[in-house]
Amino acid sequence: MPFKISVFLLHLLSEQSMRPVASILLWIGLVLAGSGYLWLITRPRHHFVRRPKHQV
Repeated sequence: MPFKISVFLLHLLSEQSMRPVASILLWIGLVLAGSGYLWLITRPRHHFVRRPKHQV
């Protein structure tokens, strides 16, 4: 799936009129991917453990 998206972006980049839009989308994608990757690295590991529900 990401391969198709990258091919689509490359096709947009080849179109002269769509180049600004494609570059903006590319930057947004890079920023989102980078921030998501950093969030995965930096978040505490203990969130993976299922906590028991609090008794009301």
